[in-house]
Amino acid sequence: MSAYVRNEWLYVTLVGGRLDSLSLVSDKKSGFVSRIRPFPFKDSAQIAFLLDRKVGDPEVQAGADGVAISLRSAGRRPSTALPPENGDKTRWLIDRIILDPGHGGRDPGAMGPSGLKEKEANLDIAQRLKKLLEEKGLEVLMTRDGDNYVTLQDRTRFANANGGKLFVSIHANTNPKKSIRGVSTYLLGNKKTEQALAVAEKENSVIELEESQEAYRELQNAAHILNAIAQSSYLKESEDLAQMVNSEIHVRTQIPDQGVYQAGLFVLMGAAMPRILVETAFLSNTYDERLLKTRSFRQKVAEALSNSILQFKKKYEQGL
Repeated sequence: MSAYVRNEWLYVTLVGGRLDSLSLVSDKKSGFVSRIRPFPFKDSAQIAFLLDRKVGDPEVQAGADGVAISLRSAGRRPSTALPPENGDKTRWLIDRIILDPGHGGRDPGAMGPSGLKEKEANLDIAQRLKKLLEEKGLEVLMTRDGDNYVTLQDRTRFANANGGKLFVSIHANTNPKKSIRGVSTYLLGNKKTEQALAVAEKENSVIELEESQEAYRELQNAAHILNAIAQSSYLKESEDLAQMVNSEIHVRTQIPDQGVYQAGLFVLMGAAMPRILVETAFLSNTYDERLLKTRSFRQKVAEALSNSILQFKKKYEQGL
């Protein structure tokens, strides 16, 4: 048995243990525990507890009557997942943005009725957004800056390796119902809706083009998605950014706001920072495709994304 603390979560792992279900999931506050998340794995069981304060290294004692975990408080935890510390506060500045133009190379993404390829619209919007953010003094890196193929895992590896502070994956949606149009934004989560499941299936299907799919097999179960959420402190921040993005794109382009959703998106699982995937419009809709083909619409989307990122930056840098 082992226990450790990471990013405000206490993880307790029982080697050889079993959990029959995910029924232990709880968002009811009890003492200084705010949430509980169980994770059944093949050869072990893990339970994660979100704490409302900083603690030191846990001490674990196992006996016939159960397990005792001793924690020493190290003071109240900061109110956001981007907390200032007594050291270098610049580490919490949102000054390096990772843009991820979806698809590329041998993966064209969705295709519009008149032949517009999603990968082309995604890249153009990302390039326009990069220019706008750089004009505001932000550093911007792109997972691809040409028509090349990048695996889903390599996209988030790139973001982490380069110390990204935000990860924004840019896409265009599709739906069998051709009348559906508008913008929707996704964050990593396991709240299943018909629309979220359809987007996850569409975006995750890219792995079929990769030489090896083995690395993604474990990612497909609910426990792993919950584990990925628990090991990140950025769920609330990601949701805030997603809401800002939907609102800004709706206001600037007048296309419908289709909402913010959670989905088990592989491309978001590895990023150790606030991260979202935005579906800017529906390529399956004739009118939306016509908009996506125009420079003016792509520029408006880029401006909306830029303004959302700047709003988010202002909100979470307050008090640094």
